[in-house]
Amino acid sequence: MKKLSRILAPTDFSAGGIRALTHASAVAARSGAELHVLHVRVFNRNIYGWAAIPNVEEVERIIADRARQDMDNAIEGLSPAVVHDVVADTKAAPAILRYVDKHDIDLIVMGTQARKGIGRMVLGSVTAEVLRHTPTSVLAIGPEHAVPDDQYQQILAPVDFSGSATASLQQASAIARQHQAQLSVMHSIEPNASMAFYGLDEPSEGMRQHAARALDELLATTELAQAPESKRIVTGPAEDQIVAQAREQHSDLIVMGTVGLSGLERLLVGSTTERVLRKAPCAVLAHRGAVWENL
Repeated sequence: MKKLSRILAPTDFSAGGIRALTHASAVAARSGAELHVLHVRVFNRNIYGWAAIPNVEEVERIIADRARQDMDNAIEGLSPAVVHDVVADTKAAPAILRYVDKHDIDLIVMGTQARKGIGRMVLGSVTAEVLRHTPTSVLAIGPEHAVPDDQYQQILAPVDFSGSATASLQQASAIARQHQAQLSVMHSIEPNASMAFYGLDEPSEGMRQHAARALDELLATTELAQAPESKRIVTGPAEDQIVAQAREQHSDLIVMGTVGLSGLERLLVGSTTERVLRKAPCAVLAHRGAVWENL
């Protein structure tokens, strides 16, 4: 396991963005990591006829001054180790991704904002775009998610038996040990079209037994900092079952791996992790890469 060194909290200064920044500050204080705070000032003078406005430079100056003031207000009272920057770009996500690469960021902590209708399906949010393209773990904080004062208490680790699920399970276990939290592990058997063909309304008992054996084997063969207190096999769409389990046990953190999708499906619905991120009643750590011992 490795130690976190640098955490990035991109913020738009909204209530959700400030909530995520508060969460990021708490993680940095616990871990001893350096906290970076970034605001991307999105302004494109070539759209909507801005370039034709005689005083467009003055408009840009006013926006830039306001962004710097908002940044000063946002970081007031945070650790002296805070590194902060305001950059200008035509889109937020690419600027965030470049910052992550340039500064060798270990963890991104971002706020999320629910979207409705076709915009949610096709465009997604800045957080979703970052999640799809970054090689770095993303801790997503919703606008109504509670920010633990000190430690997580209930951690949920969904697994799908993929390679990324093994690493995310190790990360969830490490966090549980670090926080002396309760760790729960679950796997959801998802119905599919072939079941209807064979006249099955839901997964068979044989499928449940196979999944249970696979989960036991995963737990037995994976080096974990702390063993889970509970494990469950459930049936139904994974994102719905994960969210339901998190609500039932009052989880304050879900830790899950990311498996990228490609092509049209990715654009329309995103991954299971991305859909959970939009619906979850608590913070979601979309884990990639190294397992951090001080998260």
